[in-house]
Amino acid sequence: MNDKFGRVLRNHRDDAGLKQSEVAARVGVSQGTVSEWERGKRWPEADQVQKLAVIFNVPYKYLVVQQFGLASDVENAILADAAMTRKEQDALLAHYAAVTSRDSTTVAALLRGEGPKAVSARS
Repeated sequence: MNDKFGRVLRNHRDDAGLKQSEVAARVGVSQGTVSEWERGKRWPEADQVQKLAVIFNVPYKYLVVQQFGLASDVENAILADAAMTRKEQDALLAHYAAVTSRDSTTVAALLRGEGPKAVSARS
């Protein structure tokens, strides 16, 4: 897990003057869940990240970059290769994900600007 994401969430929550319970209520989760996010024990789902972006008034993509550590040089290179079709890119990303245990399909969708709903639909 990427504990940097948890630190980013906590910093934004502190800057907003909000308690974990207040953030939890706005996102629709328990205070314990917010605590786990901040400690890097769990990650929020894509729709929850979208709500966090609204709460903290930051771009959704900014939080996703913090969450996933976007993007590896390999993922960027695959997505930038105009000679490959999207299907070929996705196949190569799937292989890369299998080797690295990264969620490269989600990374690709987010980098392509498909947003949280497209990512959730794929899950």
